[in-house]
Amino acid sequence: MKTILLTCAGVIAFTLHAGRAQEQPRPPEPLHIVGIGAHPDDVAVGAGGVIASYVKRGHRATILNVTFGETVRPPGPEQEDAKRIRRKEGEDIARKLGAEVRFLGWPANTIIPSWEMKELLVNTLRELKANIILFTCPWDTHADHRNLSEVMKDVVYYSGHAGMAFNAPPCDLRSAWMYSIEADTEELHQPDLLFDVSDVFGVKLESLTGTRPIFSWANDALEDMKIINGFWGLRSHVKYAEPLYQSWGSMKMATLTRDHYRVRELPLAPAAKPPASSAGEKSVKPAQP
Repeated sequence: MKTILLTCAGVIAFTLHAGRAQEQPRPPEPLHIVGIGAHPDDVAVGAGGVIASYVKRGHRATILNVTFGETVRPPGPEQEDAKRIRRKEGEDIARKLGAEVRFLGWPANTIIPSWEMKELLVNTLRELKANIILFTCPWDTHADHRNLSEVMKDVVYYSGHAGMAFNAPPCDLRSAWMYSIEADTEELHQPDLLFDVSDVFGVKLESLTGTRPIFSWANDALEDMKIINGFWGLRSHVKYAEPLYQSWGSMKMATLTRDHYRVRELPLAPAAKPPASSAGEKSVKPAQP
């Protein structure tokens, strides 16, 4: 499958404005990017660089957390305490990325593709006037992650559908992509896009440093993140990159990938230079095939 590298300078129209926007010139087309995660750290782990990149360029960003991820603790008082801890986790991560934050408060480990779940997400995205959305992939090894992905396929379709009545008018949805979280345990899939996050990777790391006290291993896991994003960076000849996958949630969103695939000329490597014209010039070694 073909993979496209997106750099900060040439991302077509996928751009946004957020918490630190006052430090940046307002972009000619301000967009609102919304990262949707099952748990407070999901978006930062999978697409924190994308969020930070758009924020850096003066767009608005929101992290939408479906649950608090409280089932990392046993049921009862410990889970109630976990909700409080993880709410602060989500607030701290969003602040460091320069994004706003929303919590839906859905019980953790109960995300399923029900109409109630879809309606809640459609209403929220329409209210937020989302232009770009990012969400989890269906091959993830965590039940909440993969079930959220299943829910989001229909949410992508309904969020911008003018013929469907919800609590707010349709949003002008321009782009929708899936991100990866459990890269060390999930199936390996070829990305459709590799988003260059080299210039904001430090912001991503900082957003996940010291912000997840509920996990004893959290800071150590940042070394794995460097390896994972470094690998995708290597594959696209940059230092760090985040993989993104086509959402296939609507006909309109599917065209974003289809139009990248459609060509009328095959790509060509640079032409070989002609040999030196005189004995005084050095000969040029021809490029290897």
